[in-house]
Amino acid sequence: MIAAILIRGIAWFADIITGAMFAQAILSWFVRDYTSPLAKIYAFLTQLTSPIVQPVRRFMSRIYNGPVDFSLWIAMLLVEFVANMLIRLIALIL
Repeated sequence: MIAAILIRGIAWFADIITGAMFAQAILSWFVRDYTSPLAKIYAFLTQLTSPIVQPVRRFMSRIYNGPVDFSLWIAMLLVEFVANMLIRLIALIL
C-alpha cells in the first residue's frame, strides 16, 4: 500500500516537472514580449524548473559551448532517470 503511494507520487512529480520543462522549452520559442500573459507563464515555469535546470546548465557550459542549449533536455532525462531508479528501488525494498 505505502509502496504504491510512493511510486505514484514519484511518477506524478516526475511527470509534472518534465511536463513543465517541455512547456518551458516550447514557450521559449514564442515569447518575445515579456509583458504578455504568455511570458508570465514562461517565467513561472522557469522559476519552477530552475532548481533542476541550473546545475545542469552550469555543468553543460563547461562541456559544450555551442549555439543550442541542451541543458533543459538533459535535465528532463535526468528527472526521468532518477524517478525510474527510485521507483525500482522502492519496488525492490517494499
